[in-house]
Amino acid sequence: MKSFSFKSLVKLFLFFFSLIILLLIVFGVSYYTIDKIQKKNNLMDIEEYSPISTLVVPSNPKTRSKFPFIDVHSHHWNMPIMDLENLTQEMDSLNMVFQINLSGSGLAVFSGNQELMNLNLSKSINNVKDNFPERFGVFVNVDLSKIGRKNFREDTEKNLENAAKLGAIGLKIYKNLGLNLKDGKGNRVKVDDDRLQFIWEKCAELGFPVLIHSGEPIAFFDDVDKFNERWLHARQRPSSFRPSDKYPSFNTVMSEQYNMFKKNPNTIFINAHLGWYGNNLEKLDYQLNDLPNVYTEFGAVINELGRQPVSARKFFIENQDRILLDASSAGTDVGEHLLLDASDTNTDVGFFINTEIGTTADFPEAQENIILNKIPTHAVASKRQVFHSSGTFTVPTGVTKLYVSICGGGGDGQNQGSNQSGGGGAGGLFIPVFVDSGAAITVTLGAGGNGTFGGGAHGSDGNDSSF
Repeated sequence: MKSFSFKSLVKLFLFFFSLIILLLIVFGVSYYTIDKIQKKNNLMDIEEYSPISTLVVPSNPKTRSKFPFIDVHSHHWNMPIMDLENLTQEMDSLNMVFQINLSGSGLAVFSGNQELMNLNLSKSINNVKDNFPERFGVFVNVDLSKIGRKNFREDTEKNLENAAKLGAIGLKIYKNLGLNLKDGKGNRVKVDDDRLQFIWEKCAELGFPVLIHSGEPIAFFDDVDKFNERWLHARQRPSSFRPSDKYPSFNTVMSEQYNMFKKNPNTIFINAHLGWYGNNLEKLDYQLNDLPNVYTEFGAVINELGRQPVSARKFFIENQDRILLDASSAGTDVGEHLLLDASDTNTDVGFFINTEIGTTADFPEAQENIILNKIPTHAVASKRQVFHSSGTFTVPTGVTKLYVSICGGGGDGQNQGSNQSGGGGAGGLFIPVFVDSGAAITVTLGAGGNGTFGGGAHGSDGNDSSF
């Protein structure tokens, strides 16, 4: 048998090299030809389509919110070492008065390293306390992957209690619960799993609101075809979708979450991203009416509101005391400014934020109310006090933190014969306030503005409320 010579090896190499070059030339010519044909026939990839609007309407771009607001949904993974001064300057530029970091325990929650989770939480809270204690709140996270293991309940309760002592103000639950979180036997952990019931009860005891993200938009569970309105998203981020052979259905996850809310009336829940019912506000409205312990926020679903401005406005007005703001709706400065633009009802933006809705006639009672609500026992009426006039509030014994919802007086309208206009809506604020047990606090309710009739003058501004 003859040995394979070096000369033969060179010939073989040149052959394959020539073949590769030929194929590249063929493919290059093919793609060039296809591209030319597409351009000739005005064809393009859908991702290339970037039309410039020809709409000509008045615009009034905003870079700062008219009213102070709270961002209830942010993730600062590096908060232990973060320069909070820079962040507060950015917040000030937007008129954001308070921000909640939901990722207090850091990325370690996904690896189950409890020691590192505790370290991240303590350093995050210490950074806040040492620098801007009145501007930030930190939520703790729990490792649910250890469900069913020995001491799971005991360890988790201990971690929550320690978090409260450190200064955490709530609990954030990530979306793996109900989707792909498995127990030790490989079974999916349901959102309403009885083995987690003690967590919700402990949060009620500690006064922790629970912000929970369950499921995904309903289209993420549907077939990826020409009828799916999130088809482009599926093309760009295919891992976001939840095929039925690997995940439960949308209705299954949402039903489990609803059952869990229903079983825990003494626990405050914040249902993230409008509970993924931004496309079905009637359903969400029903749930909020049925579940007085549940709030929501509209991060990442601003597009759902923009395509139904009439329904969205009605929903926001009727549930204005149940909707929180998430400034991460678009995740960019452009997105933040879009939120601010939307707060001005005089622009042609297709939706609005909760701080400025309607006129004095839309919700007159709300403009002269200050609601003092101790969240742990929200369902007990005696723990909520509503002021319809100025007065004094005495902090109950043992209470050191209140959640205050406050609205200023709304501006009045103008009446010029057949030309009538409503006054500006009242500014609103919902914020935790640290108080001394037994302290007497003065409550001042701002009166509404005075209206005008004729003469072209505008109604006067409403007065400030204070606590």
